[in-house]
Amino acid sequence: MPTGQRISNRKTILITVLVFCALFCPSMGMAGKEDVAGQQESKGGDFAYKLGPQNLIQIKIYGESAVNQIYRIDEMGFISHALLGRIKLQGVTVADAETMLTERLAAGYINNPNVTVFVIEHSRFSILGEVRRPGTYEILGRVSVIEAISMAGGFTPLANQKDVKINRKIAGVEDAIKIDASRIIGSGDASGAVDVQANDVIVVSKSFF
Repeated sequence: MPTGQRISNRKTILITVLVFCALFCPSMGMAGKEDVAGQQESKGGDFAYKLGPQNLIQIKIYGESAVNQIYRIDEMGFISHALLGRIKLQGVTVADAETMLTERLAAGYINNPNVTVFVIEHSRFSILGEVRRPGTYEILGRVSVIEAISMAGGFTPLANQKDVKINRKIAGVEDAIKIDASRIIGSGDASGAVDVQANDVIVVSKSFF
């Protein structure tokens, strides 16, 4: 075969390969990404969310439909699981809860359990006083008091930003945490900000000057 024809044939093959990759390789890559996304969805979707009191959760054990699946986390952060008994889930992420439940079930209850935790109802906090949209809000992930104020539309012109209180119940005892929000906002240093917890009531007082 003449040399020129060989070069032409190689070019034709190379072009065919490049066209094939352009048409099919991206879609193959996308399919892989979709599979991963699907797997993440199938495992609850709220991996980093920390569970807390009043969360309504579904603990799904594949192949064990007879086991109670819906639980309300109580004020102390516990559930009473149908097989494992009383378990503390407060402060545990969804991903860690799945791991913990899987390990405990595998230790003597179910062979190779496949456990998924879904959050049906998230924890909530309330914010009152001098904010633009007082009310009750869900805690989705980690929420600082400054972020909570932002969720409520920010301060009103009459707000005393130096006098923000978080009313919190700890082990049945009421506690009040005082925060100078103006210092945190002014400095841009959020290290002194307090994270909101389930059932917190944030009160922004009115300035009288």
